[in-house]
Amino acid sequence: MARRAVRPRNALEAARRAAAEAAPPRSRPPRRALALRSQLTHRVRAMIPRWLPNAGRVLVEQAMIADERETLTALWRGHRARFLRDGELERAVGAAAVLHALATVDAGRLVAAHMLTDASDFLVWIDLDIESGEGNLLAAFSNARAYFSGR
Repeated sequence: MARRAVRPRNALEAARRAAAEAAPPRSRPPRRALALRSQLTHRVRAMIPRWLPNAGRVLVEQAMIADERETLTALWRGHRARFLRDGELERAVGAAAVLHALATVDAGRLVAAHMLTDASDFLVWIDLDIESGEGNLLAAFSNARAYFSGR
């Protein structure tokens, strides 16, 4: 039995081995998911000039479907409460629009996009039919990176 089991030399090595065994294998997102995200980002890039004519230079960094509804609902309820507490009514109204969309927009249609302009970076929420490209802008929040970092 002692021959089969190889003992770690120290506690650090033992912890590393245990972590390696417990960690899920690293994998890349499936190619199809990457292709869909790329297609979605390109679709939003194409729609922005129609939705926001004369907006100046707008670059869509990335767009993704927002289907983690329970988590996002809890997060945006917190944002809305904070905006109201801080007297930021325009942001609270935007957060309310996001919450409404989370409750009513069909799965696969609610899109969050990170956009850059000369003024700021924005988190933009869109109700979008990916196939047809038809959709509506729902809300936009400046300083998007603050939302990514959990502000």
